[in-house]
Amino acid sequence: MSKVLTKEEVAAVCRVDAKTIQWWTRRRTMPFVKIGRTIRYIEEDINRWVEKQRVLPVTNGRPP
Repeated sequence: MSKVLTKEEVAAVCRVDAKTIQWWTRRRTMPFVKIGRTIRYIEEDINRWVEKQRVLPVTNGRPP
């Protein structure tokens, strides 16, 4: 079973402020789950989401 994280824990992983995580959540930019009225994040989902944010370098005007 995957680990369930708080916004503070996700902020530490992403090295951003917890308010940024809250903003991304409000905008539905990142994956989250609601347990009752509490918002939590599944570690696997966050890892996949972070990987999708990767920007590859451009070489000769074209991606590699």
